Amino acid sequence: MDPLSGIRLQLCVLGLVRFTEAIAWSSMIPYTYAMMRQFDVPEHDIAFYAGALVTVLTSGEFLTGPIWTRVGDKIGRKPTLLFGIFCGLITSLTLGLSQSFTVVIVSRALAGLLNPNAGLVQTCTEELAREEQRHEAFTLVIYIRSLGGVLGPILGGFLAYPTFSYPSTFSQNSLWADYPHLLPNLAVCLLHVVTFILAARIVEETHPKMPAQQFAGLSVSQILKKLLIALGRTNNAAHVPVPEDLADSEAQENTTKKVSDSPFTFLVILQILAVSLLALHHAASDSLMVAFLALGSVAERADEPGPRSMSSPQATTEFCLTPPMIGLVLCMEAMFRVFIHPDGILSVVSTLGARRAFRLVLGLYPAMYIFTPFLPRLPTRPMVWLLAFDMWIKLGLSSIGYMSSTVLITKISPSSQALAKINGAAASFVWLAKSLGPLFIGKVYAAGFHTGYPQIPFWTLGAVALVGAVVSAFLVDHP
Repeated sequence: MDPLSGIRLQLCVLGLVRFTEAIAWSSMIPYTYAMMRQFDVPEHDIAFYAGALVTVLTSGEFLTGPIWTRVGDKIGRKPTLLFGIFCGLITSLTLGLSQSFTVVIVSRALAGLLNPNAGLVQTCTEELAREEQRHEAFTLVIYIRSLGGVLGPILGGFLAYPTFSYPSTFSQNSLWADYPHLLPNLAVCLLHVVTFILAARIVEETHPKMPAQQFAGLSVSQILKKLLIALGRTNNAAHVPVPEDLADSEAQENTTKKVSDSPFTFLVILQILAVSLLALHHAASDSLMVAFLALGSVAERADEPGPRSMSSPQATTEFCLTPPMIGLVLCMEAMFRVFIHPDGILSVVSTLGARRAFRLVLGLYPAMYIFTPFLPRLPTRPMVWLLAFDMWIKLGLSSIGYMSSTVLITKISPSSQALAKINGAAASFVWLAKSLGPLFIGKVYAAGFHTGYPQIPFWTLGAVALVGAVVSAFLVDHP
């Protein structure tokens, strides 16, 4: 018997919502470097501006997450979900028509600020499934979402700059030459339209106090009109709610007895510091690779079938990949992400032990950052496969690291009552590290570019990872 009987179709559509978001974001990564050059961004600043695109998107989602939670409680999950899909369509179209970096970064900022679905899909899934169904339900939604990370780089890499990739089909005097990023974003927009229609017709309202069939029989235009009216009614209500941990602490102050000791012990602070350093260099590395994969001359690579000369420092870090090739490399990384199921990561952590696994991860990262800059010395074919392997290893290490940290935080928490506050603080610092990492490494990239040693960003990440490894040596798995 199907454990998800009766809700599987709705869960698939909820997964499709996250799938569409994943494609919208990952499809632009392969052509980011070329897009920056088209907008006359100086070569040494490309990594910084590419990192800024990551920062504004994640910051927007983080800042408006509580607001969208309140909106979902006020007007219902489904209308908020549909509004998010519609906004995704608009921001994707804006990105495709952009002809300046200002428009690009505004579209990414709006994509983050106007996206309620990252947290909302999780809420809908939890409310839709019974307790015994939730593991399978979340697994299905996450799996469908991960497929978007596989297809997105392929879509962006092969459809961007069509007049360059397919000159016999797309003329240099056509619309596609003026808007080289339009074609992949039109494909994303079409996917948003399909997702909107399916969500409007199939997904039911999951809020326990809202009618389940409030959009039955309505056309798409009528649904949009109803959404705008509903959102207008919440303009005065959509504010950031008081965090639960703050509300809890205020309630505890009115009791005759409360726990006086701070939950943030020395061990807790060390653990948060270690996982924040992991998030910092992992996010910075992901952003940095976008620039380094495209760095250098494609013609130069074509003329050198053998190993690169070692006479120039820059020769060690010029991957010289075109957008389609970058798309393939990122696709291989995303396929590995699908392959490493969370249950598999958890079994690795359980086998090694959380503390040992965490130390192992943080200890291996410095060596990985030393290894990466030497990959372009190899001929093209083995270099691409070893590059993919390098990215797979880092992805696996980060997954094990985050899982181990979650287990360790649970073990070293002074009490079960303090766990929510500690997890909230850890999540906030990890988000901050992931937001600052791309900007930080962008500046280091510029310094390395000016000095003629583009390996400096990798060495810097290795130093940050080494600090994290030293911190991990002082960690324990008990309060």
